Amino acid sequence: MRDAAEGNYDFGNVHLGETRNGETPFKLVPDDHPDVTVEGTIAAKLGSEIVTVTSRGGPLDDSTKDRTVKFCRFEDLGTES
Repeated sequence: MRDAAEGNYDFGNVHLGETRNGETPFKLVPDDHPDVTVEGTIAAKLGSEIVTVTSRGGPLDDSTKDRTVKFCRFEDLGTES
């Protein structure tokens, strides 16, 4: 999540919670906004190649918005995507 005029909310200090049923909560304190905390989850179900990252209530254009991004994961360490 980012607004070019306000800085970037995607990178920073991440604190991971306890994983339960394939879902890990996180809190992100963005480098560009150390006074903001974005919360969300990382979901990686057993046997699935899909990892889903959802951030909740991130700042976007004078409001807040949830954002979900999906990634593929591979067993082969030599595979790049």
